[in-house]
Amino acid sequence: MGNASAQGLLLGRYDLASGLVDDIAARIRVPDIGNIDIFGSVRTRPSPDLALEVGALLRLGPLRALAVPEGTAAAARMKIGGTLGASLRVRRSGGSLSSKDGSRSPGPTSSWRPRERGSSE
Repeated sequence: MGNASAQGLLLGRYDLASGLVDDIAARIRVPDIGNIDIFGSVRTRPSPDLALEVGALLRLGPLRALAVPEGTAAAARMKIGGTLGASLRVRRSGGSLSSKDGSRSPGPTSSWRPRERGSSE
């Protein structure tokens, strides 16, 4: 893995009067490993509500460096390959919190784009 640090992008619209942060679209890019995407909305008034979907598409190979001490011979290192995709939906409304694993994988990282207003996908 290189020495590049994680990067992030956050988009959204805040309505001061209602306390609503709407059309949230965030991407956290971890070089050599993958992306974590977040979509949704958060309301702070009159009571806190949120609806977020978090998706991740991570490459497993670079993660082996986290589990192997530096200086270990290449032959003694474990080999990991493939990708890991996950999606989680979290909703809080009226004091109750619910979560559900996503019904779809986050898809290829190259097709990421902020979700259009009112879209259910």
